[in-house]
Amino acid sequence: MALNDIKKKILAEAQNRAKKILSAAEAESARRLSVAQKQLNTARKKADAELEKERAQAVRQRRQLLQMEIAQKSLGQKRAKLEQVLALAVKNLSGRKLKNYYAKVLRTVNFNGAKILAGGDKTMLAEVLQTLGAPDTPILTPQDWLAGRLEIDYGKARLDCSVELNARETAAASEAEIAARLWP
Repeated sequence: MALNDIKKKILAEAQNRAKKILSAAEAESARRLSVAQKQLNTARKKADAELEKERAQAVRQRRQLLQMEIAQKSLGQKRAKLEQVLALAVKNLSGRKLKNYYAKVLRTVNFNGAKILAGGDKTMLAEVLQTLGAPDTPILTPQDWLAGRLEIDYGKARLDCSVELNARETAAASEAEIAARLWP
């Protein structure tokens, strides 16, 4: 009987050890499972947040695109209207009316040495100047315009030639003068 008791004791001890090992393994497995679930939940939350950001950005982009399309449509309509107004103005100011307009504008100009900025048809402006008795008045293009400005006051235009037209030459001469004074 002693042998049977020893066997039972050894068997009970082995079962206790197996239970302890099994419970430790189950606890470790549960801990690892919990950590994996937490990581999975964190990754899901991150992915959901990124997806929500992308959705919000897509909605903003769609709104901006819609606003740009509306603005483009509006600008197209405004452009068409302006083209109509311009065509009507050109039609109304063609020929004799345009010459009369130039004549009214240029009557106030003193032609002694004045320069005229060509704002429209250069040949028609030359005809008007000849009609007014100042055919030799130089006509400048906007690129040649260095000084003087065409002011429009209450619908009347006048040429202000208070600044010399050879401003570049004057500036170069003054630089040369200053250099001569500094380094004799």
